[in-house]
Amino acid sequence: MVQDLVVDVFRDLFEGEMDLSFWFAVVGLFVLMGEALVPGGTLMVLGIGLMLAGVTGVLVPGIGSLLQLSILAGIYGAVAFAMFRKFDFFGERGEQTSDRFRLQGEEGVVEQPVTTDAGRVKLRTGFDPHYTARSYTGERIPEGTRVVVVDPRGGNVLDVAPVDEAADLIEEHNERRGS
Repeated sequence: MVQDLVVDVFRDLFEGEMDLSFWFAVVGLFVLMGEALVPGGTLMVLGIGLMLAGVTGVLVPGIGSLLQLSILAGIYGAVAFAMFRKFDFFGERGEQTSDRFRLQGEEGVVEQPVTTDAGRVKLRTGFDPHYTARSYTGERIPEGTRVVVVDPRGGNVLDVAPVDEAADLIEEHNERRGS
């Protein structure tokens, strides 16, 4: 059954009977594959719009003109763009890499106990919210504790403190850094 379907598709393809909807879906699929070569999300949005418009045209009778498919591709592309922006799939907000000082004051949870030498936290920000952390106060911070970034250092290793101690420590740290 699947083999017959594939044979029919290729027969239609080479005999010139394939409709525009099919081509929208195929081009959309190739554009999505191009996203692997040019990452960033732009081709993803375009590919999703084209592919979903093509699939809709194939599945829904009466939709197949260039105008209808173009409008559908625009609508699907806009929805994909909105979803990518809302859920920040590509880390475009840049909290993790654009400015390390933006991390100061961010809250997170300790994933691996934090000491002066080791530890891991998960923040509520960025594409990859997992960071190596060190205890700002020198005291051991157990797993599951809510923490705040006191000193972002270079952005790769963060100095953190428990939430209840953090406000004063951040202020103290900023005063020392400013002088």
